[in-house]
Parts: sequence; structure tokens; C-alpha cells
Amino acid sequence: MNVVASGSNLPVDHVALSKIKSRILDDPHHVFRSWNDSLPFCMWRGVTCNRRNQRVTSLNLTGEDLVGGIPRSISNLTSLENLFLSENPLGGSIPNSFNQLKELRELGLRENGLFGVFPSSSFNLSRLEFLDNALNQLQGTPPTNLCLNLPHLRILEIDCNNYNGFLPPSISNCSRLEIFDAGTNDFKGEIKTDLGKLQKLQCLGHGNNNFEMDCKNLFDSLSNCSNLETLALGKSGLTGALPKSFGNFTSKLNFIGLSGIISQAVSLHP
Repeated sequence: MNVVASGSNLPVDHVALSKIKSRILDDPHHVFRSWNDSLPFCMWRGVTCNRRNQRVTSLNLTGEDLVGGIPRSISNLTSLENLFLSENPLGGSIPNSFNQLKELRELGLRENGLFGVFPSSSFNLSRLEFLDNALNQLQGTPPTNLCLNLPHLRILEIDCNNYNGFLPPSISNCSRLEIFDAGTNDFKGEIKTDLGKLQKLQCLGHGNNNFEMDCKNLFDSLSNCSNLETLALGKSGLTGALPKSFGNFTSKLNFIGLSGIISQAVSLHP
């Protein structure tokens, strides 16, 4: 006979998921129709559990047009490895309690209405590999220890927000970084990061910012990035002319955006 748990007997993850549901004001695709006590919470839509201990390891609510906010209680899902809330009009701020998700490997918050400062404590998630909070209204300056505590980070997409200040030099410590997109923000000053250390880098997007750096210095640094395929620097505030040898520095480069930069004509594949 199945006994339905209630009150204080409910598992921690069940309670946390129920609080997430309570913060949603509109559910046009009826995601939460299955989120009721007639089903085990591990069978709720978008929820994946570890079969051995019945702890939630993945929550994927991408593209469901959910209206509401992100509750602090999400941090009680302490076995969570993947959290995807992208492409929803979720508003409000990102809870500081995210730093309690010590097992988190992937965090997708892309294309919401989130505002405020991205909690610096979240950059202490040492297992994090994927971070995408692009297309929001987040602001502030990335912490100076951005990559010192994220040794496994491969994807960093913070484009199309209201970030400002300087890019921290510690980004060069993200030795596994493959995609780094900081475009369409209000970053300024010289790019002091030694991008040449990012030898696995495949995509770099810094366009639509207010940097102050000579093109030659930047491309000299990028010359060690032999895996670079996409380079978007249009309207980034770079000055000077591209080095004539630029077209030869990588055979894999197949897209380059340089609108707004006056430079010598170069051929990517002479």
C-alpha cells in the first residue's frame, strides 16, 4: 500500500519543489499539472532524480513561458547538478543561496527578466562547467576571483546584460574555457586578461562594449588560441590597425565580426 507523505514527513526535495511551484504566477503550458501528490516528485515534469537515493539531480524548465520568480528554497536541492530555467519571463533577483548548490555543473538562466547583481558567492561553485545568464538585466562588475574558484568552467555567457567595470584578469585561469561571450554590456578599460592562456577557446565575443585596447596587442595575445573558430569584436572600442599577419594566426577561424573597427584589409585565408 502506498502511503502519501505529508507535512513534516515530506522529503526535503519535495518541499523545495513545491515552493518553486508556489512562486510561479502563470504556467501557460501546464508544466505543474503533474506536480501533485498523485505522483512521486521524481516523476514530475522537468524533474530528474538519482534512482538510488531519490534526490533531485536535474531541473529543466527551459522555454515554458513561466511567469514569477526564483525562490531561495531552490538551494535546498543540494544534489542538483543541472538547473535550466532559460527562456522564461522570470523576474526578480538571483538568490544568494545559490552558493549552496555545491554539486551544480550546469546553470542556465538565459533570456529571462532577472535583474540586480549576480551573487558573487555563486562563483564559488567549484564543479560548475556551464554558466549562461545572457539576455537578462543583470548588472555590476564580475568578481575579481571569477575563475580562481571555477577550475572546470567551459562555457561562460554573460552577454546582453548591464554589466560594467573591468573584466577580471583571473579569467585567464579558466584554462578549460571554450566559449566566452561578454558582448553587449558596458565593460571598459584595457583587457588585461592574458587570453593567450585560454588555448581551448573556440568562441570569443566582446563586441558592443567600451574597451580601450590596441588591436595589435589583443591579437598578439590571441595568437596562441589555435582552436579559435568565432571572434566577435565589433563596436568593442578597440583601436589601431589589425596586424597584416592576422589572417594566418589560426586556420580554424571561420567567423570574425569587426564592424566599427577601422583597420587594414586582411584575408582570413590568403
